[in-house]
Amino acid sequence: MKSGLYKKILTQIPEGVLILDKDFNVVFANDWFKKVTKKDVIEGKVNEFLENYYYDNTEDEYAIRKFDIVVDNEKLAVKVNTKKVDDGYVVMISLLKECICLDVIHNDFISTVSHEMRTPLTSMKGFIDTILSAGDKLDASQKDRFLKIVKQQIERLTRLVENLLTVSRLENKKIKDVYKSLNVIDLSKIVVDELKSKHPNHIFVVIENNNVSNILADYDKAHQVLTNLIDNAAKYSQKNTTIEIKAQNKPDNDFVEISIKDQGIGIPQEYIGKIFSKFLRIDNPLTREVQGTGLGLYITKTLIDSMGGVISVESELDKGTTFSVDWPVATTESQAKKRFLQDAVK
Repeated sequence: MKSGLYKKILTQIPEGVLILDKDFNVVFANDWFKKVTKKDVIEGKVNEFLENYYYDNTEDEYAIRKFDIVVDNEKLAVKVNTKKVDDGYVVMISLLKECICLDVIHNDFISTVSHEMRTPLTSMKGFIDTILSAGDKLDASQKDRFLKIVKQQIERLTRLVENLLTVSRLENKKIKDVYKSLNVIDLSKIVVDELKSKHPNHIFVVIENNNVSNILADYDKAHQVLTNLIDNAAKYSQKNTTIEIKAQNKPDNDFVEISIKDQGIGIPQEYIGKIFSKFLRIDNPLTREVQGTGLGLYITKTLIDSMGGVISVESELDKGTTFSVDWPVATTESQAKKRFLQDAVK
Protein backbone atom coordinates (compact mmCIF):
# COMPACT_ATOMS: atom_id res chain seq x y z
CA MET A 1 0.00 0.00 0.00
CA LYS A 2 1.49 3.36 -1.03
CA SER A 3 1.98 6.27 1.39
CA GLY A 4 -0.54 8.36 -0.57
CA LEU A 5 -3.28 5.85 0.23
CA TYR A 6 -2.33 5.86 3.92
CA LYS A 7 -2.62 9.65 3.96
CA LYS A 8 -6.01 9.50 2.21
CA ILE A 9 -7.32 7.05 4.81
CA LEU A 10 -6.04 9.19 7.71
CA THR A 11 -7.52 12.31 6.11
CA GLN A 12 -11.01 10.85 5.81
CA ILE A 13 -11.22 8.72 8.96
CA PRO A 14 -14.30 9.80 11.03
CA GLU A 15 -12.25 10.69 14.14
CA GLY A 16 -9.58 13.27 14.85
CA VAL A 17 -6.03 12.35 13.85
CA LEU A 18 -2.95 14.48 14.53
CA ILE A 19 0.65 13.58 13.78
CA LEU A 20 3.21 15.46 15.86
CA ASP A 21 6.98 15.75 15.62
CA LYS A 22 9.28 15.13 18.60
CA ASP A 23 8.72 18.70 19.82
CA PHE A 24 4.90 18.30 19.69
CA ASN A 25 4.46 20.46 16.62
CA VAL A 26 1.54 19.48 14.39
CA VAL A 27 2.78 18.10 11.05
CA PHE A 28 -0.55 16.61 9.94
CA ALA A 29 -4.19 17.11 10.86
CA ASN A 30 -7.06 15.26 9.22
CA ASP A 31 -10.35 16.67 7.91
CA TRP A 32 -12.32 15.73 11.03
CA PHE A 33 -10.05 17.77 13.29
CA LYS A 34 -10.10 20.76 10.93
CA LYS A 35 -13.89 20.64 10.80
CA VAL A 36 -14.27 20.48 14.59
CA THR A 37 -11.78 23.30 15.20
CA LYS A 38 -13.19 25.32 12.26
CA LYS A 39 -9.69 25.90 10.88
CA ASP A 40 -8.43 25.24 7.37
CA VAL A 41 -4.78 25.15 8.47
CA ILE A 42 -3.48 23.46 11.62
CA GLU A 43 0.07 24.58 12.43
CA GLY A 44 2.14 25.13 15.57
CA LYS A 45 2.22 23.42 18.94
CA VAL A 46 -0.51 20.92 19.75
CA ASN A 47 -1.31 22.90 22.94
CA GLU A 48 -2.69 25.68 20.74
CA PHE A 49 -5.53 23.35 19.76
CA LEU A 50 -5.83 20.96 22.71
CA GLU A 51 -6.00 22.98 25.91
CA ASN A 52 -3.43 21.91 28.55
CA TYR A 53 -2.37 18.92 26.46
CA TYR A 54 0.55 16.89 27.79
CA TYR A 55 1.98 13.42 27.27
CA ASP A 56 3.85 11.27 29.76
CA ASN A 57 4.71 7.78 28.57
CA THR A 58 6.11 6.72 31.93
CA GLU A 59 2.61 5.73 33.06
CA ASP A 60 1.74 3.46 30.18
CA GLU A 61 2.44 3.09 26.48
CA TYR A 62 -0.95 4.48 25.46
CA ALA A 63 -1.79 7.70 27.30
CA ILE A 64 -5.58 8.10 27.20
CA ARG A 65 -6.76 11.32 28.81
CA LYS A 66 -9.46 13.95 28.59
CA PHE A 67 -8.74 17.42 27.28
CA ASP A 68 -10.67 20.34 25.79
CA ILE A 69 -10.75 21.89 22.34
CA VAL A 70 -11.62 25.59 22.47
CA VAL A 71 -13.77 26.66 19.51
CA ASP A 72 -15.31 30.17 19.43
CA ASN A 73 -14.74 30.48 23.20
CA GLU A 74 -16.63 27.22 23.75
CA LYS A 75 -14.91 24.16 25.18
CA LEU A 76 -15.51 20.74 23.60
CA ALA A 77 -14.53 17.83 25.84
CA VAL A 78 -12.54 15.17 23.97
CA LYS A 79 -10.92 11.84 24.73
CA VAL A 80 -7.32 11.76 23.51
CA ASN A 81 -5.23 8.67 22.85
CA THR A 82 -1.51 9.37 22.26
CA LYS A 83 0.97 6.85 20.91
CA LYS A 84 4.70 7.51 20.50
CA VAL A 85 5.96 6.43 17.08
CA ASP A 86 9.66 6.76 16.10
CA ASP A 87 10.53 10.48 16.40
CA GLY A 88 6.99 11.69 16.80
CA TYR A 89 3.52 10.99 18.08
CA VAL A 90 0.14 9.91 16.73
CA VAL A 91 -2.86 11.44 18.49
CA MET A 92 -6.39 10.03 18.14
CA ILE A 93 -9.24 12.28 19.27
CA SER A 94 -12.93 11.54 19.95
CA LEU A 95 -15.65 13.94 21.07
CA LEU A 96 -16.54 12.87 24.58
CA LYS A 97 -20.27 13.43 24.03
CA GLU A 98 -20.14 10.86 21.18
CA CYS A 99 -18.40 8.36 23.47
CA ILE A 100 -21.00 8.98 26.19
CA CYS A 101 -23.79 8.54 23.62
CA LEU A 102 -22.37 5.18 22.57
CA ASP A 103 -22.09 4.13 26.21
CA VAL A 104 -25.73 5.08 26.79
CA ILE A 105 -26.83 3.12 23.71
CA HIS A 106 -24.77 0.12 24.85
CA ASN A 107 -26.18 0.27 28.40
CA ASP A 108 -29.76 0.64 27.11
CA PHE A 109 -29.26 -2.36 24.83
CA ILE A 110 -27.91 -4.53 27.67
CA SER A 111 -30.76 -3.41 29.95
CA THR A 112 -33.41 -4.22 27.33
CA VAL A 113 -31.93 -7.62 26.48
CA SER A 114 -31.70 -8.47 30.20
CA HIS A 115 -35.36 -7.55 30.66
CA GLU A 116 -36.45 -9.57 27.62
CA MET A 117 -34.56 -12.61 28.89
CA ARG A 118 -35.67 -12.23 32.49
CA THR A 119 -39.37 -12.56 31.66
CA PRO A 120 -39.28 -16.09 30.13
CA LEU A 121 -36.61 -17.24 32.61
CA THR A 122 -38.74 -16.10 35.59
CA SER A 123 -41.77 -17.85 34.12
CA MET A 124 -39.86 -21.10 33.53
CA LYS A 125 -38.35 -21.04 37.02
CA GLY A 126 -41.76 -20.51 38.61
CA PHE A 127 -43.45 -23.42 36.86
CA ILE A 128 -40.48 -25.78 37.29
CA ASP A 129 -40.27 -24.94 41.02
CA THR A 130 -43.99 -25.68 41.32
CA ILE A 131 -43.61 -29.04 39.59
CA LEU A 132 -40.62 -29.98 41.78
CA SER A 133 -42.16 -28.85 45.06
CA ALA A 134 -45.77 -29.92 44.53
CA GLY A 135 -45.52 -32.49 41.77
CA ASP A 136 -47.27 -35.18 43.79
CA LYS A 137 -50.28 -32.86 44.27
CA LEU A 138 -50.67 -32.03 40.58
CA ASP A 139 -52.70 -34.19 38.27
CA ALA A 140 -51.47 -35.17 34.81
CA SER A 141 -53.35 -32.38 33.01
CA GLN A 142 -51.85 -29.69 35.29
CA LYS A 143 -48.33 -31.04 34.80
CA ASP A 144 -48.89 -31.18 31.06
CA ARG A 145 -50.12 -27.55 31.01
CA PHE A 146 -47.14 -26.35 33.06
CA LEU A 147 -44.66 -28.17 30.83
CA LYS A 148 -46.27 -26.72 27.71
CA ILE A 149 -45.87 -23.21 29.15
CA VAL A 150 -42.21 -23.93 29.95
CA LYS A 151 -41.71 -25.16 26.38
CA GLN A 152 -43.32 -21.97 25.01
CA GLN A 153 -40.98 -19.82 27.11
CA ILE A 154 -37.96 -21.82 25.95
CA GLU A 155 -39.04 -21.23 22.36
CA ARG A 156 -39.46 -17.50 23.10
CA LEU A 157 -35.96 -17.36 24.60
CA THR A 158 -34.55 -19.26 21.63
CA ARG A 159 -36.13 -16.77 19.20
CA LEU A 160 -34.62 -13.88 21.14
CA VAL A 161 -31.13 -15.40 21.05
CA GLU A 162 -31.44 -16.22 17.35
CA ASN A 163 -32.60 -12.66 16.60
CA LEU A 164 -29.75 -11.19 18.64
CA LEU A 165 -27.25 -13.33 16.72
CA THR A 166 -28.82 -12.18 13.44
CA VAL A 167 -28.56 -8.53 14.52
CA SER A 168 -24.91 -9.06 15.47
CA ARG A 169 -24.07 -10.70 12.13
CA LEU A 170 -25.88 -7.97 10.18
CA GLU A 171 -24.25 -5.09 12.04
CA ASN A 172 -20.82 -6.70 11.73
CA LYS A 173 -21.50 -7.51 8.06
CA LYS A 174 -20.76 -11.21 8.62
CA ILE A 175 -23.58 -12.47 6.40
CA LYS A 176 -22.39 -13.30 2.90
CA ASP A 177 -24.86 -12.48 0.14
CA VAL A 178 -25.46 -14.64 -2.91
CA TYR A 179 -27.55 -12.61 -5.33
CA LYS A 180 -29.75 -14.23 -7.93
CA SER A 181 -32.84 -13.53 -10.00
CA LEU A 182 -35.95 -14.44 -7.97
CA ASN A 183 -39.65 -14.60 -8.78
CA VAL A 184 -41.11 -12.79 -5.78
CA ILE A 185 -44.62 -14.26 -6.29
CA ASP A 186 -43.29 -17.83 -6.27
CA LEU A 187 -41.23 -17.01 -3.16
CA SER A 188 -44.31 -15.53 -1.48
CA LYS A 189 -46.25 -18.75 -2.14
CA ILE A 190 -43.46 -20.78 -0.53
CA VAL A 191 -43.52 -18.58 2.57
CA VAL A 192 -47.32 -18.70 2.81
CA ASP A 193 -47.29 -22.53 2.59
CA GLU A 194 -44.78 -22.58 5.46
CA LEU A 195 -46.88 -20.24 7.62
CA LYS A 196 -50.36 -21.73 7.02
CA SER A 197 -50.00 -24.36 9.74
CA LYS A 198 -48.88 -21.69 12.22
CA HIS A 199 -51.87 -19.46 11.40
CA PRO A 200 -54.71 -21.85 10.45
CA ASN A 201 -57.38 -19.26 11.21
CA HIS A 202 -56.16 -16.71 8.67
CA ILE A 203 -56.79 -16.46 4.94
CA PHE A 204 -53.69 -15.90 2.80
CA VAL A 205 -54.11 -14.59 -0.74
CA VAL A 206 -51.16 -14.27 -3.13
CA ILE A 207 -52.33 -12.29 -6.17
CA GLU A 208 -50.97 -13.68 -9.42
CA ASN A 209 -49.18 -11.34 -11.83
CA ASN A 210 -47.44 -12.90 -14.81
CA ASN A 211 -46.06 -9.53 -15.91
CA VAL A 212 -44.08 -8.78 -12.77
CA SER A 213 -40.29 -8.73 -13.22
CA ASN A 214 -37.89 -10.89 -11.24
CA ILE A 215 -36.05 -9.21 -8.37
CA LEU A 216 -32.32 -9.31 -7.68
CA ALA A 217 -31.87 -10.51 -4.10
CA ASP A 218 -30.21 -12.99 -1.79
CA TYR A 219 -32.65 -15.89 -1.48
CA ASP A 220 -32.23 -16.45 2.28
CA LYS A 221 -32.55 -12.74 3.07
CA ALA A 222 -35.57 -12.29 0.80
CA HIS A 223 -37.18 -15.38 2.33
CA GLN A 224 -36.63 -14.02 5.85
CA VAL A 225 -38.01 -10.59 4.91
CA LEU A 226 -41.24 -12.05 3.49
CA THR A 227 -41.56 -14.49 6.41
CA ASN A 228 -41.21 -11.70 8.97
CA LEU A 229 -43.72 -9.41 7.22
CA ILE A 230 -46.36 -12.06 6.45
CA ASP A 231 -46.01 -13.67 9.89
CA ASN A 232 -46.40 -10.24 11.55
CA ALA A 233 -49.48 -9.50 9.45
CA ALA A 234 -51.11 -12.67 10.76
CA LYS A 235 -49.96 -12.29 14.37
CA TYR A 236 -51.37 -8.78 14.69
CA SER A 237 -54.69 -9.47 12.96
CA GLN A 238 -57.87 -10.95 14.34
CA LYS A 239 -58.77 -14.54 13.39
CA ASN A 240 -60.53 -15.20 10.08
CA THR A 241 -59.17 -12.05 8.45
CA THR A 242 -57.31 -11.92 5.14
CA ILE A 243 -53.61 -11.32 4.47
CA GLU A 244 -53.10 -10.13 0.88
CA ILE A 245 -49.73 -10.33 -0.89
CA LYS A 246 -49.40 -8.47 -4.17
CA ALA A 247 -46.48 -7.66 -6.49
CA GLN A 248 -46.24 -5.18 -9.34
CA ASN A 249 -43.61 -3.34 -11.36
CA LYS A 250 -42.98 0.26 -10.36
CA PRO A 251 -43.56 2.87 -13.11
CA ASP A 252 -39.83 3.33 -13.74
CA ASN A 253 -39.36 -0.48 -14.09
CA ASP A 254 -36.24 -0.32 -11.90
CA PHE A 255 -38.06 -1.79 -8.90
CA VAL A 256 -40.72 -4.35 -8.09
CA GLU A 257 -43.08 -3.41 -5.28
CA ILE A 258 -44.44 -6.20 -3.13
CA SER A 259 -47.06 -5.28 -0.55
CA ILE A 260 -48.35 -7.25 2.42
CA LYS A 261 -51.76 -5.96 3.51
CA ASP A 262 -53.63 -7.09 6.61
CA GLN A 263 -56.92 -6.30 8.31
CA GLY A 264 -55.36 -5.98 11.72
CA ILE A 265 -55.15 -3.61 14.64
CA GLY A 266 -53.16 -0.96 12.81
CA ILE A 267 -50.24 1.16 14.00
CA PRO A 268 -50.71 4.49 15.81
CA GLN A 269 -49.29 7.38 13.77
CA GLU A 270 -46.84 8.32 16.53
CA TYR A 271 -45.19 4.90 16.12
CA ILE A 272 -44.88 4.91 12.33
CA GLY A 273 -41.49 6.63 12.35
CA LYS A 274 -40.17 4.34 15.10
CA ILE A 275 -41.56 1.00 13.97
CA PHE A 276 -38.20 -0.27 12.65
CA SER A 277 -36.30 0.48 15.87
CA LYS A 278 -34.79 -2.25 18.02
CA PHE A 279 -37.05 -3.70 20.72
CA LEU A 280 -40.01 -1.47 19.88
CA ARG A 281 -43.36 -3.06 20.72
CA ILE A 282 -46.66 -1.19 20.57
CA ASP A 283 -48.70 -1.31 23.77
CA ASN A 284 -52.03 -2.75 22.69
CA PRO A 285 -54.23 -5.53 24.13
CA LEU A 286 -53.60 -7.70 21.07
CA THR A 287 -49.84 -7.06 21.01
CA ARG A 288 -49.63 -8.04 24.68
CA GLU A 289 -51.05 -11.44 23.76
CA VAL A 290 -48.37 -11.97 21.08
CA GLN A 291 -44.93 -12.98 22.23
CA GLY A 292 -42.17 -11.19 20.38
CA THR A 293 -38.66 -9.82 20.74
CA GLY A 294 -39.19 -6.41 19.14
CA LEU A 295 -36.36 -7.16 16.71
CA GLY A 296 -38.25 -8.56 13.71
CA LEU A 297 -38.93 -5.29 11.88
CA TYR A 298 -35.45 -3.95 12.68
CA ILE A 299 -33.93 -7.09 11.13
CA THR A 300 -36.33 -6.86 8.19
CA LYS A 301 -35.38 -3.27 7.36
CA THR A 302 -31.66 -3.97 7.78
CA LEU A 303 -31.91 -6.93 5.38
CA ILE A 304 -33.83 -4.85 2.82
CA ASP A 305 -31.39 -1.94 3.09
CA SER A 306 -28.44 -4.28 2.56
CA MET A 307 -29.98 -5.50 -0.73
CA GLY A 308 -30.62 -2.01 -2.06
CA GLY A 309 -34.36 -2.07 -1.36
CA VAL A 310 -36.71 0.30 0.43
CA ILE A 311 -39.47 -0.52 2.91
CA SER A 312 -42.42 1.72 3.80
CA VAL A 313 -45.58 1.36 5.85
CA GLU A 314 -49.10 2.75 5.77
CA SER A 315 -51.56 2.05 8.54
CA GLU A 316 -54.94 3.00 9.96
CA LEU A 317 -56.02 2.05 13.45
CA ASP A 318 -58.49 -0.85 13.62
CA LYS A 319 -58.50 -1.17 9.82
CA GLY A 320 -55.12 -2.62 8.97
CA THR A 321 -51.55 -2.10 7.86
CA THR A 322 -49.73 -2.39 4.54
CA PHE A 323 -45.99 -2.93 4.39
CA SER A 324 -44.49 -2.28 0.95
CA VAL A 325 -41.02 -3.29 -0.19
CA ASP A 326 -39.38 -1.95 -3.36
CA TRP A 327 -36.91 -4.57 -4.63
CA PRO A 328 -34.33 -3.84 -7.36
CA VAL A 329 -35.28 -5.52 -10.65
CA ALA A 330 -32.98 -8.30 -11.83
CA THR A 331 -31.36 -7.20 -15.09
CA THR A 332 -28.26 -8.47 -16.87
CA GLU A 333 -26.47 -5.26 -15.91
CA SER A 334 -27.48 -5.37 -12.24
CA GLN A 335 -26.48 -9.03 -11.89
CA ALA A 336 -23.08 -8.36 -13.49
CA LYS A 337 -22.54 -5.42 -11.13
CA LYS A 338 -23.37 -7.54 -8.06
CA ARG A 339 -21.01 -10.30 -9.18
CA PHE A 340 -18.24 -7.74 -9.71
CA LEU A 341 -18.74 -6.27 -6.22
CA GLN A 342 -18.83 -9.72 -4.61
CA ASP A 343 -15.59 -10.72 -6.37
CA ALA A 344 -13.97 -7.44 -5.36
CA VAL A 345 -14.47 -8.03 -1.63
CA LYS A 346 -13.31 -11.65 -1.61
